[in-house]
Amino acid sequence: MKAYNDVQDALAGYKDYLTESDLPLYYQVAYVLEHFLTSNMVEPGRRFFSEEEISSQLEVSRPTVNRAINILIKNGHLKRIRGKGTIVQKIKGVSLVLMSTLLSFGEMVDKIGRDYRTDLLERTIEEPLPSVSSALGIEPDETVIHLKRLRFIDDKPLIIVDSYLPYSRFPKLGELPETMFVSDLYGILHENYNLEIVRAEREVMADRMSLMDAQLLQVELWEPCFRMRGVAYDADGQAVENFDARISGTNCVLKSSLERPPDYFA
Repeated sequence: MKAYNDVQDALAGYKDYLTESDLPLYYQVAYVLEHFLTSNMVEPGRRFFSEEEISSQLEVSRPTVNRAINILIKNGHLKRIRGKGTIVQKIKGVSLVLMSTLLSFGEMVDKIGRDYRTDLLERTIEEPLPSVSSALGIEPDETVIHLKRLRFIDDKPLIIVDSYLPYSRFPKLGELPETMFVSDLYGILHENYNLEIVRAEREVMADRMSLMDAQLLQVELWEPCFRMRGVAYDADGQAVENFDARISGTNCVLKSSLERPPDYFA
């Protein structure tokens, strides 16, 4: 365990990461402190620096530090305990295996043994953007059914996903009770259309939360997120779903398992 003064001196070096940018200073300070914590410079269970110490080391005001500390408390990195001060917490993140195998959200969460649920936020029949029509391989004047869902793991909101499906092919999705959508969409398609999703193309990029997404995921505006976009296909190679998912970057890790093909060393 590093000596307290050594760790404190190390924090002072982080003030150079605070820059002139569009992000509010308190958010930059929160980011710097989070990076400091995840670098294992302060062990879980140990008292964190006081607001006065952080203010001095990073050369920012105490109100700025206070707002930054509140973000870290909200995200589970720190905890205030009466009589002990601010204590470093051990973060229990969620490892999503969305990158390695073709798993639906429900299948993925079942695999990692966590409780989950899905809330249907919106269900509309609408004219799609040209990019959606192109991804689904439908005519520009065809309508789609748009499903906006908020997904929870262990009762914590972690994923927002917008799904677009050809309405002419799946009209029943517009009539099913909302309570049906607490289960997985691919399971609903199998049950009502005897359809299996066998392939998906996905791309993942780094992004920042929009105001609406930040409110739904209960995080600060402009927090980092993973943005996953793609198309899912059935056994006949027809596009079934065009999706756009935003995954909380604070509490999730995208995990994949890779292996070389058997004939690689032949």
